[in-house]
Amino acid sequence: MLSIKANSKNLPNPAKLLDSLRSTGYDNYNAIADIVDNSIDAEANKIIVDIFQEKGDMKIILADNGKGMDFYTLDEALKLGSETEKDYQSDLGRFGMGLSTASLSMCRRTEVITRNGSGKMLKSVTDLDWIKKTNEFDKYLGDVNDEDIKLYENYLKDSPSGTIVILSKSDRITNNNTTQFTNILKKHIARIFRRFIEAGKEFIIANEKIKPIDPLMLDDEKTRVYSDEGYEIKLQKNGISYEDTIRIKFVILPDYGYAGNKDKGINFQNEGFYVMRNQRELFAGSNLDGVYNKDTHLTRFRAEIYFSGALDDLMGVHFTKRSISIDQSLSDTLKEISRSQIREIRNIAESERPKSEKVVSHNESENLISKKSKLLVKPPAKEEPREIKPRKDVTKDKKETLIDTDRDYTEKLRLICKFEERSMEKVGPLYSPTMIGKKVIITWNSDHPFYKLIVEKKEDKTFVTALDFLIYSLASAELKAINDENVSLLEDIRQYMSQNLRVLID
Repeated sequence: MLSIKANSKNLPNPAKLLDSLRSTGYDNYNAIADIVDNSIDAEANKIIVDIFQEKGDMKIILADNGKGMDFYTLDEALKLGSETEKDYQSDLGRFGMGLSTASLSMCRRTEVITRNGSGKMLKSVTDLDWIKKTNEFDKYLGDVNDEDIKLYENYLKDSPSGTIVILSKSDRITNNNTTQFTNILKKHIARIFRRFIEAGKEFIIANEKIKPIDPLMLDDEKTRVYSDEGYEIKLQKNGISYEDTIRIKFVILPDYGYAGNKDKGINFQNEGFYVMRNQRELFAGSNLDGVYNKDTHLTRFRAEIYFSGALDDLMGVHFTKRSISIDQSLSDTLKEISRSQIREIRNIAESERPKSEKVVSHNESENLISKKSKLLVKPPAKEEPREIKPRKDVTKDKKETLIDTDRDYTEKLRLICKFEERSMEKVGPLYSPTMIGKKVIITWNSDHPFYKLIVEKKEDKTFVTALDFLIYSLASAELKAINDENVSLLEDIRQYMSQNLRVLID
C-alpha cells in the first residue's frame, strides 16, 4: 500500500479559496433557502426573514426560534465543512457547507447571534474583507454586545432559544429592488418548504405570513392523483449497499384552457418531477436527469419523488442543492417505475384535449419534408419505449388487407413530421411543437385567426405547403435548441409572435 510521511502542512490560501467558493453556482433565493434549512434542522417552528436597504447595502436577516447553539456548535457553524452530526433520515443539511457557502455567495460579512437552553447568548462573525487582509481563516467568536441583545429581542422577543443570521456587505445580489427580490423569495420559500408550512411551521417574510404553494395543486378537487406508491430501492455502488424506500406521487392537473392554464402555471416549464429530499424540495419541474423526456403534451403532468438523505450518493445531490447526477442503476430503476405511468398520463391528457375536425390536408407537406430528411437540420430523437403487442393470426382471405396495412404502417414510419389541428383558444399560440421518437409533431391552433386564413385557402396547396414548411422550420429549430434553461424564453417568443399575428389579422 502506498504511504506518505507528512512533513509539511498543505493548507489552502484562505483569500483565494473563499473567492472561488463565491462562484459555486448558488442563486440568491436558493442560498437563502439553504440557510433556512439550518432553522428547520434546529427544530424551529417560527422562521422570520427580513430584507431592507441600509446605507446602500441590502441587508438580509433570518431569525428562528429553534434550539440555538452552544459554543462548540457555533464555532463549527461558520466553518467550511462543519463537523456537526447529521441525521440523513430527517436533516436538510448534509455537507456542513450551507451557511458558509450560501452566505459567501451573496455577501462579504456574516454575523450569527444565538442562544440555547442555557440562556447564554453568543456571537460569531466572519468578514471576507478581514480574511483577505490577514489571509487567515479568522473569525470573531464570543460574547454579544447590547446592540446584539436588542436585535435578538426585536426578532425573537422572549424566546428562550433561537438564532439570528445577519448578512451584510451584500455585493452579489442579482436584484437590488428590495420589493421585487422579497416577492420572488416569498414564492420560492412557499414552494420549497410547502410540506413544512402545511405541517404547522410558520414562515414570516417582510411581516407577511407565507402560505404554501403546491405545484401539484392537490387542494384542487379537479386534480387527479394517478398513483402514490412507495418503491423499495436495493442497489449497490462502489461496493456499498443502499436500501431505502422512494415514494413517487403521479398527478394529472386539471385543464383550464389556454388562458387559465397560463395563469395557474400549468405549462411546459413546470411539468415534471418535484424532487423532495426529507420533505424539502430540491428541484422543480425536473426530468430527473433524463428519466423521461419533457413534452408539450405533458404540461398537466406533475410528480413528487420523496427520498431521504440516505440515497444522496445515488441521487448525486450537489452541496448547493442545485443539480443532481443520478447513478445509472437508480436512473434505470426510476425509468422502469415511471415510463409506463407517464405514457398513460400522456394518453389520458391527449384524450381530454378539445378535438377539432381536420379540415386542411397536410399530407403533401409531410411527404415533401420527409423526402428531404437527410438535408435538414433536425432535433435529436426522443426515446420512446414501445409496447410490444402480439400479432393476431390472419387468414389467407385477409392477406391482401394485411399487406395494405403493413404498407400504411411503413409509410407512417418514413415520415419525419406530422401536422395536427387542435382547439387551443383564440389567445393561444399559433402552433405547439413536440416530438415522439424521431418524429416532429406540430399542432396547429385551429382557433387562431391566422390558421383560419389557411382554412379559407385550403385548396391552394402551394400556399398551405409553404406555411407548413415555415412552421416546421420554426418548430424543429425550437426543439433542437430547447433546454431547461431556455424553455421559458422560447415559449414566450412563440406566444408573442402568435399575439402579434392575431392583432394584425383581426
